[in-house]
Amino acid sequence: MIIALFLVGFLSIIKPGKLTSASENRKLATFEPFDVGKFMDGSFQDNFESALSDQFILSEKIRTVYRRIIGSLPTIDISSAICNGRYVELFGSVDYSRATFNCDEWIVFYPKILNDNEKDILKNNIKDYDKINKLVDTYYYFINDSFVYNFETGSKAVDYVSMLKENMSEKYHLGSLELEDFSEFKENFYKTDHHWNYKGSYRGYTEIAKLMGIKNPLVPTSVGTNHEIFFGSHARTTNNLNYKEEFYFYNFDIPKHDVYIDGEPGKYGHYEDYVSHNYVYNEKENYYGYFYGNDYGEVVFDFNQPEKENLLILSNSYSNAINKLIASHFNKTYIIDLRHYSDVFGVDFSAKEYIEKNNIDKTLFIISPSFIGNYGNNKGLES
Repeated sequence: MIIALFLVGFLSIIKPGKLTSASENRKLATFEPFDVGKFMDGSFQDNFESALSDQFILSEKIRTVYRRIIGSLPTIDISSAICNGRYVELFGSVDYSRATFNCDEWIVFYPKILNDNEKDILKNNIKDYDKINKLVDTYYYFINDSFVYNFETGSKAVDYVSMLKENMSEKYHLGSLELEDFSEFKENFYKTDHHWNYKGSYRGYTEIAKLMGIKNPLVPTSVGTNHEIFFGSHARTTNNLNYKEEFYFYNFDIPKHDVYIDGEPGKYGHYEDYVSHNYVYNEKENYYGYFYGNDYGEVVFDFNQPEKENLLILSNSYSNAINKLIASHFNKTYIIDLRHYSDVFGVDFSAKEYIEKNNIDKTLFIISPSFIGNYGNNKGLES
């Protein structure tokens, strides 16, 4: 705790901070004076991480160290807390807004309420997404996850889908994963990870297929599991290993295809290794990424079906579980993660050039709250 306080205090003192970004035409987050009350409720940490991003070169490396320090703080035993029908803070979490709901063994985000500046950022990002419509037939699928819902009130804290509709032109195809209540959330998402589980990701795939007019979506042949405990991203970052779940997956008969990762022939995910148990189990392994495939700047699936169209997918790690399923309906499918593209290839992504170069017929955005609020996820879309 002392080290963490020293780090945040030291950086906030030595760095006065820029106030505006000329290139992004927005106000930058600056370091606030340290306040014990704000530190305990988490608002100080939220601002601090935003300021790191805006004020420091190599900020991601600094943030990684900061998260490790904060993540090393002790956690509480949630089962002993009084939390029936309410959110409870997990002390020691990277982000103090993380909480569990109803003592029901699900670690979820408390829904984030957007301020006016954050709303303006989202509107500008959405308008950049919409520019792809002028280049190619474009589809949008929004994932309403625990960032969206307030499960105490049974309502959306932020209606991102309405924001998408209000800030895009009339020409768009929009679908979304909608949840009625907390029980439906539990059906579609992991207990300890922020991603959708095997049921939720398959539901997303079938809804996207319907949105895009894809006929005969793939049907699972069986459900698999290695009966090993899976600790997802929330469990790992909050150091909370009290809640346990098994990692389940669907098996599919997927046609043969070639895969290229960041420009080189590769292997996306470790399905065969996992099914045959050809790996050494590690309880803190990211098995969502290991099984389905991790994040890369570019992943290309070539199903060698020249009579079919070429697809461009723009997304973050939510698409990892369904990239291969969607790609099976196209000739070539290009998956771009704009957070990593320029670092991998040494040049900024240009949607116009990429679409023309690869003869893209359709583009699919798979969007979550973390995607839509990330500056890096609209880089190169404006051109």
